[in-house]
Amino acid sequence: MLTDHEPVRALCGGEARFRLVKALYESPQTAFHLRGLAAAARVDPSQAHRLVRGFVAAGLCEALEGAPSKTYRAASGHPLADALAETFRTTVRRDAEDEVDLSRAPVLRSLLWTGRERTQIPAREAFRHYENNWRQVRNAPMGAGEKKLLQRLARDYGSGLING
Repeated sequence: MLTDHEPVRALCGGEARFRLVKALYESPQTAFHLRGLAAAARVDPSQAHRLVRGFVAAGLCEALEGAPSKTYRAASGHPLADALAETFRTTVRRDAEDEVDLSRAPVLRSLLWTGRERTQIPAREAFRHYENNWRQVRNAPMGAGEKKLLQRLARDYGSGLING
């Protein structure tokens, strides 16, 4: 489903680099503290720090000095900036349209303590719930439809993996 960014993934040369570029260019106006950027990209903060220094040197990322600490955002003047922003903007638009029906995912519904009030949740949020609660999910009896949903979410939002 989300194959528009596969060339960018190949150019990045590594999953951590790709996730950082994606986090920066999904919302290019947003400034992140290093730990916030690492969390958004699901990358270890020390690895994010090392990679972001390279991005700043290459001009893909701007370091903004401020109190109390430095923040980072996508560089707007880089020749690739508009293309990267457009690539990830289409991803965000698709994510917003993709909803998971909780009536077809009983294990997911059980993970949501407020899930009784909602009938659908965004697919990215569903993936985060599965991933964050993987200890409970991996041992839960799951129907074929929900297994297929989980595989699709892992492919679309976790690059085929669940970091649980």
